[in-house]
Amino acid sequence: MGQRYRSTVKWFSNLKGYGFLNPISDGGRDIIIHQREVRRDRPDEYVQFHEGDRVEFTLTETDKGLRALEVQRV
Repeated sequence: MGQRYRSTVKWFSNLKGYGFLNPISDGGRDIIIHQREVRRDRPDEYVQFHEGDRVEFTLTETDKGLRALEVQRV
């Protein structure tokens, strides 16, 4: 498992299943979060996020920017 980071939800569309986390450092980039990367208790569970929710995750770099993986609410 990679290094874990913490941030807050900047914006998330529960309808579309994706959104953005606030940067983890000053001057950093927003981090994309997708519903399929969220850890859940049951495979069919849909976890909703709202602005300001605190999350923990690992990071990966993609051609579209930073992406959160292994996301869980804290």
